[in-house]
This record gives sequence, structure tokens and C-alpha cells, in this order.
Amino acid sequence: MGDDSLDALLNSSPRSRPRSSDGLKVADILLMPAAHQSLANWLMRRYEASIDDIATHVGADVATVQITVDSLLKKGLLKEVESDRGRLYRVNLAAKSGRQMPKDIWKVLDSGLQKANVFISYSRRNKGFVERLHAALAGTQRQVWVDWENIPLASDWWKEIELGIELADTFIFVLSPDSVQSKVCRQEIDHAVQHNKRLVPLVYEDVAPSQVHPELARLNWIFLRPTDDFEVNFPGLLTAIDQNIDYVRTHTRLLVKALEWDRHDRDTSYLLRGTELNRANEYLGLAEKVMLPRES
Repeated sequence: MGDDSLDALLNSSPRSRPRSSDGLKVADILLMPAAHQSLANWLMRRYEASIDDIATHVGADVATVQITVDSLLKKGLLKEVESDRGRLYRVNLAAKSGRQMPKDIWKVLDSGLQKANVFISYSRRNKGFVERLHAALAGTQRQVWVDWENIPLASDWWKEIELGIELADTFIFVLSPDSVQSKVCRQEIDHAVQHNKRLVPLVYEDVAPSQVHPELARLNWIFLRPTDDFEVNFPGLLTAIDQNIDYVRTHTRLLVKALEWDRHDRDTSYLLRGTELNRANEYLGLAEKVMLPRES
């Protein structure tokens, strides 16, 4: 790749870059040229990297890369942290707040993107890990929905959560002693199961299977604990959530349509017709040939 991508990111226009006080938002990354996106997404997926890691990735000498990285730090595009490995660098993402719930339903479902949309259910006590997970998933160019709030702030709070679950192709549950005891997390699982969502149990902290919701306990668990290698295990998560995506996406579309019909008192004008009806019949024909959406 060479260090052109670092220089390009450094010299990107103000329109492509937020103010340093705000941090970098995923939406801003999507506006970057391809070379900029590639570097930002690589670092987001890794979560953090040393100067040697970055130099190896871009194919440049450490001294040259260090100068550029220092400039990116000053501009607020990167941040540095100290660890057992020494000084590491991360993409400086904007602070997580509010509810990142779906806004334009059909724009998402009609995008044709061959990557599963994801809803993350978790305990707020595990927010630090979920921020890393969210960044890594967003770095693969997919929709990721998560509620960053600690408590319900409005009367429509649960309706927003329900919509996020219904629209997601895959429901990721972050397993920890706190999440399996959470009443809200239990409600989210129950809603996902009710709508036959693909469930993916992701272990952040060890829990006994007997403590876990039965629909999660019976599945294969993916481990991303602090003692696990995030980079090694993360691709396994992507494989699980993207499996049979055409089939699962059709399930999501039909579910949203069915709920829309039901919530409008089953008005016949909301029934499937033409191409959509043919697609639904094809989906039913495939049902016996592929796994059900919530298997993983």
C-alpha cells in the first residue's frame, strides 16, 4: 500500500474529517476515499496497533510513519494508549451516546449488501468491550445497531429496541455474568426468539450454560474474552453472522412486511403482491434446504 494512504488521510479535506474534539464517526469514514477507508477500517478491525504494525501494513519505514502518525494524533484522527506491548494507536472514534437504531428501514433492506445487519445486546457494565466490538463490525461496512443509553429516556424506548431487533439479520448477545442477569437483556432475547432471529452467543466473560437463556445455551458460542485473541477469533464471528445471508435477509424482509401488515390492523393493502409474493414463495421453498435463521 505504501505510506500514500497515511499521507492522504492526513491531508484529507475538512469535509471528509470531523473536528478533532468530536472524534471520528463511522459515517465520516464512509465519506473518505478508498485508500483512507482501507487504513481506517484496518485499524478499527484491529482495534489498536503499534507503530511497527502500522509501518508493516502500509509498507513504509517506521520513522516516516511515526511522523505521519504524530500529525494524525494532533488532528484528533488517532489516539494513543499505553499497554503491556508499549505505545499503541487507535482510531479516535466519537463518543458513543444515544440510540443507534435504524432510521430508513427499506434503504437498509434493499441495499443488496451481502453482509448481515446486526443488533448487539449487552450489559452496560461491558460497554468498553462492546465499543471495540461495534467498531470492528462497523469496519466491515455493515449496519450495527446498539443502545448506548443506561436507562429508558422516552416512552418510545422499547419500541425503538424492538425495531432494531426486527430489522437486524443477526442478534448478537454478549455473554457475561451481568448480561445473563439483566432483565432488559432477557427481554431483548425473548423478542429476538419470538421473531425467529439468528442468534449468535458471544462470550466476553465466562458464564455457566445453566445461567444462559435456553435458546442461546444450545448454540455454538464464540469466544472473545480478554484472554482470547480478538483478531484470531473475530473472523469466526463474521462467518457466523453472514452465513446464508440471502436466505436470512429474505426472512428479515418478510418479517418486517408481516409486522407492518399486522400493525395496520391487517389491512389488505399491505399484503404481498407480484415480485414480493413470488420472492416469499421461493423463500418458503428453500426453508427445508437451509438452516433456520436463528441457528449459528
